[in-house]
Amino acid sequence: MAINTADQYYLKAEDAYGYDIGETIENLNYALSYDEEHIQANLLMAKVLAWEFENWQEAEQYFTRIIAIDPNHSAVIDPYVDMLIYIGKWDKAEKLLHYAISIKGVDRGLVYYRMAIILEKRGQLRAAVKMLEAAEMQAYFQEDFTFIKTVKERVKEKIKLISGDKKTSKKKKKKDQ
Repeated sequence: MAINTADQYYLKAEDAYGYDIGETIENLNYALSYDEEHIQANLLMAKVLAWEFENWQEAEQYFTRIIAIDPNHSAVIDPYVDMLIYIGKWDKAEKLLHYAISIKGVDRGLVYYRMAIILEKRGQLRAAVKMLEAAEMQAYFQEDFTFIKTVKERVKEKIKLISGDKKTSKKKKKKDQ
């Protein structure tokens, strides 16, 4: 496999990312000028636009371009869904996650985890716990399992807080009567 010019500029951009955004963008622009369908360059550009500039709309264009180029490219799912969740496009994120299940190489545990986060954001805490249990069953690494377990405990604590508030409210109503 030969490294072409677009790959070389992408590698320079990847190397600069995190400490020199200007150099990152310059190299990404060069990479994309040589090959506008370069998946990794498009992906890094989407991440830069989303997380460095909060330019969600343009970042989304890059994410969707990647899916149009290769609908089965699994590396786009996590960052794209994370952005959609962050900006509150939960329905779109959920649709993408349902699609992602069919892609080879996608970590189902992380898909279920992200579905649980959407459920939690919507206030469907018990459903989120069940989805996190499904995520635990799909976890391949101890770190993922531990992380998901921690999130599940956090969501359960929220359920307890809400249940406690309801019980406290009922006691106050009885006491006031």
